[in-house]
Amino acid sequence: MTNAIAILLCGIIIVPPAEETERSAHVRTAAGRLHEGTILSWSPGKRLRLKTRNKTIVEISSRDVDRITFSPQLVKPPCGTWLIVARNNSRLFGDIVGGDDTKITVRHALLGQFSLPLDQLVSIRRIRRKAGDPQPPRAGEEQTDRDADSVLMANRDLMSGVVTAVRADGISILSNDNEQTLSWAVVDEIHFAAPGGPVHRLTGVRLRFVDGSALLAKALDWQDGSIKADLDGRSVIQFDPAILNRAEVINGRRVWLTDLVPAEYRSIPFFDRPWPLRLNADALGGPLRLVGTKYQLGIGLHAASRVKWKLDDQYERFTGLIGIDDSAGRWADADVTIFADQKPVARLNGLQHKQQPRKIDVDLRGASELVIEIGFGRNGDVQDRIDLVNPALIRRAPSPATGPTAHPQ
Repeated sequence: MTNAIAILLCGIIIVPPAEETERSAHVRTAAGRLHEGTILSWSPGKRLRLKTRNKTIVEISSRDVDRITFSPQLVKPPCGTWLIVARNNSRLFGDIVGGDDTKITVRHALLGQFSLPLDQLVSIRRIRRKAGDPQPPRAGEEQTDRDADSVLMANRDLMSGVVTAVRADGISILSNDNEQTLSWAVVDEIHFAAPGGPVHRLTGVRLRFVDGSALLAKALDWQDGSIKADLDGRSVIQFDPAILNRAEVINGRRVWLTDLVPAEYRSIPFFDRPWPLRLNADALGGPLRLVGTKYQLGIGLHAASRVKWKLDDQYERFTGLIGIDDSAGRWADADVTIFADQKPVARLNGLQHKQQPRKIDVDLRGASELVIEIGFGRNGDVQDRIDLVNPALIRRAPSPATGPTAHPQ
């Protein structure tokens, strides 16, 4: 791809960078090693082949690949009228061009046209009524525990029932034994009821695109500068890696601690106020921020507290960052101890406000449980809001464990 090629998207010309400023792929393994270069080929289950800047070919076992990020990261405005959110955390900006009682067909500015299963959707939300319009008011945050579908109309009326079909010109909804057809012109949001049955653990590769869209691919084939992604066994998309910002292996060797339900949590108040454990938020429910950096993934804790997870001897390492949230003040200080099977494996004492976060990297081989204890500092529990960010458990490597191999081209 050269700078002579341009893509017209929603009236915006996107010109790919010139050869001398092409983006690099950064491949991070579950063990924390980083490899930079150009990806030649990769399919989960097969080795990833990468050409470095010095023309060396590096081969990495697919089971060791954790995530791939591109530098520089590109940010482009989303195109289309709707934001479609699925239960596997996919988010897609685009236009609705068809569908029926089982699927919705979407046209995406970068990926083209494809379908998503209707029973896997969480919501469909209007981005704007016409180009330049602000996003309309929201009815509420995403919810997956509703017992009925609901439609928020442009006039702010709310209709509940069962959405029976989605088409290019609108939707059908069964409400009070009366089925109605609503055109998209009168609809601002649709929220779908949560399906019954067990919740299955997500697997695959999450793809994050330059416009903020994200899709979960069940299978992936990356060959010769082109990616083919199978979304659900029926919908296959093909695209240029130039529109990709990140590819993350889901439920591979790296498992986020936030995805595991704690076996035990106990708040130990200094006086009489207990504090909840917060997921992906600080102890007050706000964003996770450490020394000016905002983190999307993590756990908010408050002194003093104790939380335990069952590991069942599946993991070899625990990694992450820990520190005092930026929302605290100069009185904040706390001590942290990490235990593996009741044995202390790390002590991080004297955490202070505006202090750089401390790195966590502890050995969990053979451990059946992980415990994190937040202790009172010198000032009791005053302002002691602790953020544990990007906490990752690394599964044991299958045997034989072969690492990256490299050979000159």
